[in-house]
Amino acid sequence: MHKPQVGHFLKHYLPPKKHLAEFKVTPENFLPIGYCLGPRHFRIGQFVDVQSVSIGKGFQGTVKKWNFSMQFASHGNSVSHRHPGSIGMKEFPGKVWKGKKMAGRLGGYNATILNQKVMKIDTDRALLYIKGNIPGAINAVVRVRDAVKKIDRQTYDLNYPTFVESAVTDPKFAAKIQVYEGDALDPLENDFHENDVVSGKDQDDE
Repeated sequence: MHKPQVGHFLKHYLPPKKHLAEFKVTPENFLPIGYCLGPRHFRIGQFVDVQSVSIGKGFQGTVKKWNFSMQFASHGNSVSHRHPGSIGMKEFPGKVWKGKKMAGRLGGYNATILNQKVMKIDTDRALLYIKGNIPGAINAVVRVRDAVKKIDRQTYDLNYPTFVESAVTDPKFAAKIQVYEGDALDPLENDFHENDVVSGKDQDDE
């Protein structure tokens, strides 16, 4: 964390965090500063998008990285079974085009899996059970958001949708969305984790 970011936390009397993330939120659903946001934001059966840094696999060939077919393993093929084959053309254009699938580093980049289904929510241990693939290594930080490609179809089933594009353009659609109007601390929120701290200066003290 950078020093300017530490200043923002100290300004609001909050402990610094190791990981920070930004999410699109409509102005009606702004949460108070220091609010403990747990898995109760999601609902069972909801579709979410999960994002993380994929597992790094190092430098790999075209067969593993791009699913190329192998060459014939018959007589005459001298140690070229997993080679990519020809990568260029004749005198024209006389070069290898940029972006051609070749050997290189595999993994270690941001990967997003869309439309994963929430199967179970454990509020006692602040756990979210998702059916499907989750990118990233063990103990990796995973970013979970409302499914952007299905947000309009499941808006009416969500408690507090974070960001709905139709709500910005259509006032009638925005009027049917449930808006958070609670206090800084949710009395029903029991999703406390060792990394979650609900603190900060009260609004009345300012």
